[in-house]
Amino acid sequence: MTASSAWFRIRVSDDGRGFDPATVQPGSGTGNLRTRAGDLGGHVSVVSAPGEGTTLEWVIPAVG
Repeated sequence: MTASSAWFRIRVSDDGRGFDPATVQPGSGTGNLRTRAGDLGGHVSVVSAPGEGTTLEWVIPAVG
C-alpha cells in the first residue's frame, strides 16, 4: 500500500494460475470492487493472464 496527500493505492499480486479478465463472469467480486472504488472517485485495475498470476490495484482519493 502507498499513500500520498492525494491518493491511497493498494496493490496485491500473486504468482498463481491467473485467468483471462475478458472471461470473468458476474458475481466474481471484481464488479463490486470497481463499484466501490468508483463511488469513492477512484478506480480498479486487474491484470492477469492464464499461467501468469494476477495483479489487482485499487486507487481512491485521500479524503480531508
